[in-house]
Amino acid sequence: MPIRVTWLFILLSLMPIKAWADSSAIKKPAPIRFATLEDFKPFAWCDNGVPKGIDVEIVTLVMDRIDHPYVIECIPWKRALSSIKSGKVDALFSAYKTSEREAFAIYMNSPTHLSIFSVFVPKGKAFSFNRLEDLYGKTVGITGGYSVNPEFDKARLAGRFKVQELSSADSGLKMLARGRLDAYVNGKHVGLFTARNLGITDMIEPLDRPLHEPKPAYLLFSKASNLRNKDQLISEMNQALDLLWKSGEVDQLTERFILTTEPVAETP
Repeated sequence: MPIRVTWLFILLSLMPIKAWADSSAIKKPAPIRFATLEDFKPFAWCDNGVPKGIDVEIVTLVMDRIDHPYVIECIPWKRALSSIKSGKVDALFSAYKTSEREAFAIYMNSPTHLSIFSVFVPKGKAFSFNRLEDLYGKTVGITGGYSVNPEFDKARLAGRFKVQELSSADSGLKMLARGRLDAYVNGKHVGLFTARNLGITDMIEPLDRPLHEPKPAYLLFSKASNLRNKDQLISEMNQALDLLWKSGEVDQLTERFILTTEPVAETP
């Protein structure tokens, strides 16, 4: 009889430990592994290994809302796409939607940001801009390697305006501020953020009309990811991100970031 009582006591004492272990495992799911770009200011970049940017803050808000652990790693663009294809990372932000990428990725319903290409001009030298023809005869700067849109590229090849390619947004906006360009074309948020970082916000301005319709950039999940409950997590994240847009929080965050974020020190 004492032996039976002893074994019963041991079994009962072990049960709460197992229950606690099971409960602990449920409360600590594997973190979502996000990849983002190393240097895509103001949307995403890494400062001494710390992810920063508009998209980073939006993703952080979404993850806080669904209360799920996550990690964000800044990696080169080509490696990020390769990692999404293979499932080495669970998700990537932010990327344009293409049929090729939809073959290996699941896109969120709402974008993380909208890319708006604007025409920047020197302060006080704004001109009427309602169509591409309004750029004819002008000297226009763009960042080297960029394709603005098919219409712009066609007019460029036809010599309708002179295009000067610059190494970076910094170079383009500096030349614009010095009066060496009639206009400079780049993403609106990129231009405004860069101008603030350079301390020339009062020397340049974007024209009211964008060069083309806003283009959405998304967070996408890898179809090859073995993340547990992936479909449920995507559904919860979609709801959280949709609410951020509907409440106006995305627009408020973007504006606050562009206007108030401390200037970023240039990498030597």
